[in-house]
Amino acid sequence: MQQEFLIRGTESNEPIDTSTMTCGLLVLSLTIAAVQSIDTSQCIAPLGMESGAIADDDITASSSFDSGNVGPQHGRVRQERNGGAWCPKNQITTEPKDWLEIDLHSVHVITATETQGRFGNGQGQEFAEAYILEYWRPRLGKWVRYRDLKGNEVSEQIKFI
Repeated sequence: MQQEFLIRGTESNEPIDTSTMTCGLLVLSLTIAAVQSIDTSQCIAPLGMESGAIADDDITASSSFDSGNVGPQHGRVRQERNGGAWCPKNQITTEPKDWLEIDLHSVHVITATETQGRFGNGQGQEFAEAYILEYWRPRLGKWVRYRDLKGNEVSEQIKFI
């Protein structure tokens, strides 16, 4: 027994051929599946914080103790210029208030992060004990805290090597 379905349009009340709708839905489903599957095993290239490929102007911060010596542009790994780190203006507390922002200019898949303490001519003892990752969602118009696959907020605890 074959069934025929007619769906009426909202404006003209003309019948709509459902065979083309099924095909359209199938294509949409395949497109969504393709976008969601990303092979991160090939994501091994650094973004440019160490090499300088990310320009100093693309690194901003909530504040700096001394923008010339420990401004956001100095928040790069394995760099010993000036103070050798970014240092916020006020002493750090357990409340996340200060931030370092890196503008990547396009969508990227981040597979790892790296931090280090301040070099300070070999005398630096300052370092972050933990940090939180957030990313900008243009359609939502806000920053979103990174979550794991189970939906839990992730706060990275620094591992000492």
